[in-house]
Amino acid sequence: MTISRSGPPTGSVCVNAVHRPRPGVVVLDLTGELDIATTPSVAACIDEAAADGIDHLVLDVGEVTFMASSGVGLFFGLLGRDGIGAVHLVGAHRNDQVRRVLDVSGLRLLFPDHGSVDDALA
Repeated sequence: MTISRSGPPTGSVCVNAVHRPRPGVVVLDLTGELDIATTPSVAACIDEAAADGIDHLVLDVGEVTFMASSGVGLFFGLLGRDGIGAVHLVGAHRNDQVRRVLDVSGLRLLFPDHGSVDDALA
């Protein structure tokens, strides 16, 4: 499912791909900015992916260039959410701004940050 099509122009986030590498696992590749304008679209994509219940949700944020408080709220909303077992992050360490937001909010303590999708699923 693609939320925004023309790559990641300023002010948009794109769910480039939704992978289901095995039953119960969904991987979302995100690029661009995660802010108040884009968070609802990402939330809708997560809702759709988790509709039937998933054991692991992997959010690849390695290409996210900016994260506002609405993105933090989206991630906190995933904690203990019905239909989603564990949440893993991939690539949060690649962008200083995103890493700092996740560190200050405590999200990197709550959601493991992995170097790759394969590491997250190991």
